[in-house]
Amino acid sequence: MADTEEKRVKKRAREQELPDDASRDETRNKRKRKSKKARRWLVRVVVVVALVAVCLLVSRYWDAISKGAVSDWLGDMWGSNTGDGFPLAVEGNALVSVNTTSDALAVLSNNALTLYNANAGEELRHLHNFTDPVLKTAGRYALAAEIGATRLMLEKRSGTVLEFTAPSAITTVALAQNGNFAVATGADKSHTSKVTMYDQKGKEVYSWVSAQLHIVDVAIDTSGKRLAVLGIGAKDGALYSELVILDTSKQTSVRYEAEQTLFCAVSFMENDMVAAVASDALWLAKCDGSGKTVYSYTDRELVSFAFAEDMVGLVLKPYGSADGGEWLMLDLAGTVLQDVAFADGFRHLMATDDEFYLLTDRQLSMYDKNGKAANGVVNSDSRMVVVLNDKPLVVGLTAISVCEWEK
Repeated sequence: MADTEEKRVKKRAREQELPDDASRDETRNKRKRKSKKARRWLVRVVVVVALVAVCLLVSRYWDAISKGAVSDWLGDMWGSNTGDGFPLAVEGNALVSVNTTSDALAVLSNNALTLYNANAGEELRHLHNFTDPVLKTAGRYALAAEIGATRLMLEKRSGTVLEFTAPSAITTVALAQNGNFAVATGADKSHTSKVTMYDQKGKEVYSWVSAQLHIVDVAIDTSGKRLAVLGIGAKDGALYSELVILDTSKQTSVRYEAEQTLFCAVSFMENDMVAAVASDALWLAKCDGSGKTVYSYTDRELVSFAFAEDMVGLVLKPYGSADGGEWLMLDLAGTVLQDVAFADGFRHLMATDDEFYLLTDRQLSMYDKNGKAANGVVNSDSRMVVVLNDKPLVVGLTAISVCEWEK
């Protein structure tokens, strides 16, 4: 009997220890609430971290996501519906220069810089009264400067980026794909020439002065951190040319010099090399100063030249000849890849990254490393050729037209 009573007591004790259904539900609900609360806090932490990261990125890359960049992006996404297509009517006598950015046709006249889209629709027109204007393009940017004066303007299809006044008279300018630009100016009290590189806001990034050289051309590499300067000086009564390659981040320089040689143009190339064109020779120089290759043409007259990424094009002719000539394509080792004679009147030579376009008074020919890739007939008033969205545009006296390749 005592054992039975003891068993009943133990059973009641166990029943009191075990929770009923309501208690078990309440326990589960508490656990769920704690789990949801923990998840909410985790989500809030992730959101806060993401917002902080976005703010830091916006602060660091504000230039890249500015109003103009957003407009460019929208233009890339949906394109432009304006324009009636080519041909585009122009006043040939008023044209100074024509070139292309990555997304626009840039036309510099004697009173305006105008940017057109791929449908020949006008996107931007900036009037000017420059006496001696020049045009440079790179990436999305177009720069017009007044040689011999102090004014320049930097444009994109989405609008004017900068209007700028140099501290003294401009002798030449250069433009990088990121919108940085270099301005070479003339003599001052303390120097003969000066090159200053600015960012697209007009803030000085780097400057270099020379007491001996008169600067004839400058170039900026694709990174916007190196400058190439071509200058002419006098030593012991004789003229000489000097190529100076400046690293703006390391504050170092490399120099190449030649006597009795007059250079006219310089460009950065692939594989850390620089090409410099003179009246009688082409230099292919290494940026680290370890040497250069020289291709000489002292027996012929330089007519024109153009720079691709890893090739240089030259148009030469015998001294005293009128029409006709010889067009050469050279790689960075100075090896002649193409050597083509032509009899027609030469008009223009231009280059894209990996192709050359030779324009004469009768035809337009496109060449790559393997030879002639395409040919098209042009009007006799054709003056120059540019390429926009892989379409060759021929500039005439009254219109800019698309050249159709022969099949």
